[in-house]
Amino acid sequence: MAKIPFNVHAYTARLIGRENVSKLEGAILELIKNTYDADASICVLYFENSTNTLYIADNGIGMKKKIIENHWMTIGNSSKREKFVTEKGRIQTGAKGIGRFALDRVSDVCQMLTVTHDTKYEWNVDWSNFNGGGTITQVFADLDPVDYTIHDFFYRAKNEALKDLIRSKFSGTGTVFKLNSLRDEWSNSLVQKIKK
Repeated sequence: MAKIPFNVHAYTARLIGRENVSKLEGAILELIKNTYDADASICVLYFENSTNTLYIADNGIGMKKKIIENHWMTIGNSSKREKFVTEKGRIQTGAKGIGRFALDRVSDVCQMLTVTHDTKYEWNVDWSNFNGGGTITQVFADLDPVDYTIHDFFYRAKNEALKDLIRSKFSGTGTVFKLNSLRDEWSNSLVQKIKK
């Protein structure tokens, strides 16, 4: 008898994310919970109106290449199921392995820099690639080793106070996202809602 493998249409990944984080506030909360799980002592959420760009940064432990490939890039395979208590003794908040799809809810284009004690990687994805007719194994993100710092990641940001904060609080490990082509209009009322 022939064995036929299951496969998943690429658009399913978008549906998984959208069903679990249908509201912007929920998506932001999921991403901030990830910073808690990374043992961060500080999380920065910064919206730059002039460039319509959202930054989310934490000074947590960062991710090594193996974690990115085996967990971050594998739907449903959360490392938090195996190790649900962090080095600082925090009970991890996420274990479904779909939190990264909160990024898709926020924007079309995502750039991530993640820094551990001995590695630095840049990850880039265009979520619109999931709209095509192929299967999920035909959609790729870019992952490359880099040599720049979290502070360097913010070089295009317009806010000098933000750059000073990053310089003083993000000298070691951490993860930062730069989100462009935002799906929502970040009005003053939305910003206040997110703050609450």
